[in-house]
Amino acid sequence: MTLFQAVLDCKFRTFSVIGLAKNVGKTTTLNYLMEMARLDGAIRLGITSSGWDGEAYDSITGQPKPRIVTPAGALIATTVNCLAASALKYRVIRKTGMSTSLGEVLIIECTEEGRVEVAGPTTIMELCEVRDIMLDLGADLILFDGALNRKASASPEVCQAMILATGLNAGYNLEEVKRTTSFWLEIFSFPAWEGEKPGLSESDEKKALLTDREGRAVRACSAGDIAGCIDEAFDGYVFLPGAFTEILCEGLLKSPGRFDIVVGDATKVFIPPLSLRRLKKRGSRIIQLSRTDIIGVTANPTSSSGRVYDARDFLKTVADISHGIPVWDIVLGEGLESSHEGKAEA
Repeated sequence: MTLFQAVLDCKFRTFSVIGLAKNVGKTTTLNYLMEMARLDGAIRLGITSSGWDGEAYDSITGQPKPRIVTPAGALIATTVNCLAASALKYRVIRKTGMSTSLGEVLIIECTEEGRVEVAGPTTIMELCEVRDIMLDLGADLILFDGALNRKASASPEVCQAMILATGLNAGYNLEEVKRTTSFWLEIFSFPAWEGEKPGLSESDEKKALLTDREGRAVRACSAGDIAGCIDEAFDGYVFLPGAFTEILCEGLLKSPGRFDIVVGDATKVFIPPLSLRRLKKRGSRIIQLSRTDIIGVTANPTSSSGRVYDARDFLKTVADISHGIPVWDIVLGEGLESSHEGKAEA
């Protein structure tokens, strides 16, 4: 099965492509999906970004970057300034009124294939609004260009599924690449909460909530005080209203009792690998109230510094730590359904 076929088979319409670092092949993955949609001939694309992508040179490193090439008929949510820097013929469909540092976000339609710089809105609310506009305009498949430092586009409020792009740039050596990739795959694969979310009064809705194992509320308190609210007899769940930070995690690690931690979704988790290992060692799980499915991983065996790894060996290396999620090398044109199965087309 190809990555594009996996996208079609899951029946979802909104996808985020998240790069685990710069230059790991995220734009190559986007261009591949757009080209496959063009060849299909019956899929109208919608494209936007939660940051700024498709520029000729990286704004931080100054290194050249692959350009985003969009097919005719695609809908794009991008800014006035990005359009001025693009080699694209288009018509404006709608002005959104959304302001960014790169100008107002416009919804355009490409009238022919061309290169485009994409910078969309950055908040979840605005990303949802742009998504809904493009769906209303007839988009069959919407792609969000994202990254770890702008994970909003991977929120289940915004998209239904995601593709993670990894590569040699995700670490200073191969072992670090494996650790980083495995860590983020684990984060985004945390189990989903089963059952109804416990209700809170309006005055307590921004507080953390302790419940028993049946989901019945025990106590509500501010997130900063949550660790002090847990005693040795507690056995239940800790519902966090916002970000799960390293500071919060350190407090919970010192708490007595037995508990699992429930977050809104994986994009709210901001803890390092060591903290996750310590939580698992004490027997605590992290659960997501809502979850975005990962349908695949793309693997880039090269780095911007010139390091190159054998493509098939790297593909297998990533598949070995992919938690059963299929992995593809877009350039090689091959994939692995798992570390123990045969080849699949990209």
